[in-house]
Amino acid sequence: MAATWLAPFAVNSDSSLLAVGWQHHVGIWKADDDEPAALIEGLPKGVYNLSFSEDDKLLAMGAADGRVRVWRV
Repeated sequence: MAATWLAPFAVNSDSSLLAVGWQHHVGIWKADDDEPAALIEGLPKGVYNLSFSEDDKLLAMGAADGRVRVWRV
């Protein structure tokens, strides 16, 4: 059986933004765009989870190094 990998992702409250994490990156896409609107690089390997704040102004990421990073969106 082949291994399946599911990337951590988050969708904001009005579904206009999608954040996806992989290896050393987090990408943020606007709805219906093919290219990311923002790309955060140079992160520690192992993006474990992502979450938008309740007001959609912040994006939080939990990583393999045990730290949580927060960005203004």
